[in-house]
Amino acid sequence: MKKHCKLLNKSFKELVQENKQKILNDKRELERIEQRIEQRYVINKPAS
Repeated sequence: MKKHCKLLNKSFKELVQENKQKILNDKRELERIEQRIEQRYVINKPAS
């Protein structure tokens, strides 16, 4: 029974790590998209 618990624990930590990595990647991707949108807005902004 204890062995099983250790296995679960390890895979949970691995899942958390993978999750953190995915969140970081998503964050970077969102920042890139935001920059693109801002650049487009600045370029297409009509001169007043």
